Amino acid sequence: MLNCRKAFEAIVQDATGANDMGQADQVFVSLIGDGEKADRFKKVAKSLGDFLHLGRHENLPNISIKRKDSELALLLTGALLTYLGQQ
Repeated sequence: MLNCRKAFEAIVQDATGANDMGQADQVFVSLIGDGEKADRFKKVAKSLGDFLHLGRHENLPNISIKRKDSELALLLTGALLTYLGQQ
């Protein structure tokens, strides 16, 4: 799950030259365009980011992360990155 988060960080860094996830929304808009579609994509990406953060060590042992959780993270990350790459 950490590597999925790092993939989004790499997109932002590649697009901006800075390691600043605060610029993610701007990167998404630059790839998708401004408007409702970009707004909804940003919400999906934010929700996925929140899910990926469940795998952080400080959440353990209260949150059990299983293989199926990691598989979901990979599928969703792959889908979003594929979509962005086609823009």
